[in-house]
Amino acid sequence: MDKNNKTFITAMTAMMTAVIVCLSWVSIPMPWGVPMTLGVFAVSLAGYITGSVGGIAAVVIYLAIGAVGAPVFAGFAGGIGQFFTPVGGFLFGYLPLAAFSGFGRKSKRVLPCILYGLAGLVLCHLLGVVFFAFVTERGIPEALLLASLPYIIKDVMLVIAASFMSRAVLIRIKGR
Repeated sequence: MDKNNKTFITAMTAMMTAVIVCLSWVSIPMPWGVPMTLGVFAVSLAGYITGSVGGIAAVVIYLAIGAVGAPVFAGFAGGIGQFFTPVGGFLFGYLPLAAFSGFGRKSKRVLPCILYGLAGLVLCHLLGVVFFAFVTERGIPEALLLASLPYIIKDVMLVIAASFMSRAVLIRIKGR
């Protein structure tokens, strides 16, 4: 990896962290405690643009900023306590989502790229559902009905949209 590529990844990782913060603020509260956000789009985009290492780094920075109390999570929430709410599993689920989206960046074809992102989304939802069930003391089937199924179509569309947007962004940035 040459110096210019490292500089690009570092700059884009910082920018993607900011994008994750801004798009996580766009949220619609839901009665069961897991808001609808654009976080999945932002995290997928971070992975697709910066690769798995840059995407994971952007998410780790985002989570660390939120953990120290900055209001970066949905609904302008922040603090370590957010990791122990119904959304905690989804916050941690952003890590495999970014990683798998980043693996998809290496593919020159659209379908494998999208499939990698969707695999990451499955892991994100799996972590989210299991953690939701634990925190709310509900069974897995009920947690699946409340914390995953209402969001899955939106999230699939967001991962696909992030894949196409990342390709457009990378083409316009130094022809990458």
